[in-house]
Amino acid sequence: MVDVTLELLGQMMQRSLDMQRELSADVRELKSRMTDIERGLGRNAASETEHYASVMGRMDRVDDRIDRVERRLDIGDA
Repeated sequence: MVDVTLELLGQMMQRSLDMQRELSADVRELKSRMTDIERGLGRNAASETEHYASVMGRMDRVDDRIDRVERRLDIGDA
């Protein structure tokens, strides 16, 4: 009886260790995927920031052009 109990406990322990190894492998894979997602988000954020800076540069140039037109027409702010 004791041998059977020890054998069952040993099998249960082995199954638990196997499951733990599988879970550890899954966690490693999830960490890798999260890193890829975070990198992608970082690239998107950098791209959006670059786009925003480009648009703001264009707006500054348009503003300068409007100022020049207003000065030429003498209709600028008083």
